Amino acid sequence: MGILPNDSPIYFHSPRFDGPSGVLLVRRLIKHAPADPSPLLRRVLRQMRTDGEALRVVIQERDAASPARSRPFGLAHARAWSALHARLDAGTKLATDVYPLAPRAAELIESIFPNGLVFVAGNYDTAFFEGETRLAKIVERVERDVIAIAGAPFLDGVRITHAALGEVLGLGRSTPEVPSTTAVQDAIARTMKSVAAYSRVLVAELDEDDEASVARFRRAVGPLDAYRASTRASADQPQVEPTPGDDDPDEPLPPTPPVS
Repeated sequence: MGILPNDSPIYFHSPRFDGPSGVLLVRRLIKHAPADPSPLLRRVLRQMRTDGEALRVVIQERDAASPARSRPFGLAHARAWSALHARLDAGTKLATDVYPLAPRAAELIESIFPNGLVFVAGNYDTAFFEGETRLAKIVERVERDVIAIAGAPFLDGVRITHAALGEVLGLGRSTPEVPSTTAVQDAIARTMKSVAAYSRVLVAELDEDDEASVARFRRAVGPLDAYRASTRASADQPQVEPTPGDDDPDEPLPPTPPVS
């Protein structure tokens, strides 16, 4: 029996990531790439490196141009999420006979904030990325209950500060006519596309009946597997965790084999 009948589809698409996590993921994929890539694999590997390096540079340029500009937006974003959390948490502290929605408030806390407010305490890219995920969950599933318990102004506060943080980070969508506001988001999209192309070629070139080919494949996709495992393990820390010496954001991505 082959090794891919059930999990091969996950390699047809790139996982979602924020900017710093995407750069680190590409760096690790390059380091784990086969030493003897085919001409096609060389090409997609080189494109992935090009897109990952472009993402690294645009993040670096954004941060260098306005290192303090995002701080007030990040703090406002954190305060808004903290206020929403506090309102929901307050609802859990009342007796059910006094406040029938108390059990629902507890469920919402567990669903939206499984690990509290850790996600707003890290870098602003990750805070935005995680906030985006939580807002989508609220809108799709529990918006009415959140408003009933916490109040519409508190959810609106999260929406407004989230959008503002996205704009200052270059991750916004409200003003696409201004290229600079979406530079990071566009670079992330290109990097995700090239990561997916690279992993699809790895799948296409895999010989499931050859042990050496299987080992080569498993090593190459190891960073993707580790990243996906980290997103399942913690809803609040989906980013790839760097290890000592693993990543220097000022260091260009490693080179790839030349295209024949």
